[in-house]
Amino acid sequence: MLVRPDIELATWTHGEGRPLIAPPHAPWFTIESTRRVAERMGMDRHPLHLRGQRTVRYDARGMGQSSGHMDAALDVQIEDLGAVIDATAAGPVALMAMRHAGPVAIAYTAANPQRVSQLILWCTYASGPDDFFDAKRFRAIQRLLDLDWDLFLSTAAYELVGWSSTQAPELVQILRDADLHPADIVRGWQQLARNDVTPLLAQIRVPTLVLERADGRSPGPNVARRLAGAIPGAQLALLPGSSPLPFAETPGLIQRTLSDTLDPPRPMALGPIARRTGIGARRPDAAYTPTPRESEVLQLVARGLSNHDIAAELSISAATVRNHLTALFGKLKVRNRTAAVARARDEGLLE
Repeated sequence: MLVRPDIELATWTHGEGRPLIAPPHAPWFTIESTRRVAERMGMDRHPLHLRGQRTVRYDARGMGQSSGHMDAALDVQIEDLGAVIDATAAGPVALMAMRHAGPVAIAYTAANPQRVSQLILWCTYASGPDDFFDAKRFRAIQRLLDLDWDLFLSTAAYELVGWSSTQAPELVQILRDADLHPADIVRGWQQLARNDVTPLLAQIRVPTLVLERADGRSPGPNVARRLAGAIPGAQLALLPGSSPLPFAETPGLIQRTLSDTLDPPRPMALGPIARRTGIGARRPDAAYTPTPRESEVLQLVARGLSNHDIAAELSISAATVRNHLTALFGKLKVRNRTAAVARARDEGLLE
């Protein structure tokens, strides 16, 4: 696909139906790398391969099968995303941006609301300096890149698939096989670290869903809450796990959440529980519908957190946690935390 006479992007399309565009979540993470990682993790299909959707992914400029030189500058990535959208459909498309593609999708959507039907933001952020590349973290990354390329690749792999994952060594090899160059990665990190689209969040006028891992660390739930709170009408879903890769943990749940959101197209299809926690396997009866805050408490109870830990996680008092639990026990018709978790699983409120 030509962006300009000297730049051609390699695209990959799966399925038939309404278009769903998924830009690369980092310029150096190619379609082939993604395929190999998903394959190693036992995935027979990518979580974005959804019924009724025509999913379009592409290699970033200068990476994989795309021509040109790698350039992670925000305006360059917006130009490439716009070219892919224009070549895919004349009407609006659904847009799913993961990780470092978030600022790109936010900026494009704010400027072109007529071209985006729905915006899904996965484990991402609006401000590189504030939400991801804080000074201490950026210095550590830069030092790793300068001193030990293999250690940097290992660190990146474990962060992506989880520090306890047995598949991280295989991901390291996949990253090595991608023929990445340290100088390109350093330049790319520097460019990504400057991206800040925070002022554009209030301009988003399309249905938006923010997805994050409940135990994610970069950016993490707090960043996701700020992101969703700054976009008019946006909804937040915290999914179990810690990996920012959608196929590393709970891929089936992610597929169900995306299908509920995108098929059929409507302002937002998530049920009252999934709207805040993203963990509802089915819509419960109204009699068992917790409030958004109760849903967050329920999720943390299922993870085994004490009242004190839940209070710290949600920045509320322990007394407030007890009040939420009392309300939950009443709605679920149980007498203790263990029974509440068991009943919640039966009702489809927890995976």
